[in-house]
Amino acid sequence: MLKNCTWCGRVHSNTVRDLCLTCYEKEEEEFLSVYDCVRECPGLGLSEISEKTGVKVSHILKFVRQGRLNSHNLNMALTCEICKVITKMGRICEECRKRLERKMDE
Repeated sequence: MLKNCTWCGRVHSNTVRDLCLTCYEKEEEEFLSVYDCVRECPGLGLSEISEKTGVKVSHILKFVRQGRLNSHNLNMALTCEICKVITKMGRICEECRKRLERKMDE
């Protein structure tokens, strides 16, 4: 299946990622840069991390939503997309995740 890369718009055939290989590698470099920055300077805000690393705030938020970074180490509050309670990582809180799992098991 062919699709366009969400970063550069190039056509690629990867069905797993929304990025072409070149942009995926750039994203991984960005993640490592942000990860290192958070480890070296815990408690920085998103804009401060963005300034130090050159990584867009939206990309940093994506890493947090993916569960690759824990918002507890960042100076930010991440909210569950379902109930809006503050959560440490991912898109939904633990309680909503459990509730969805129970519904799927029914």
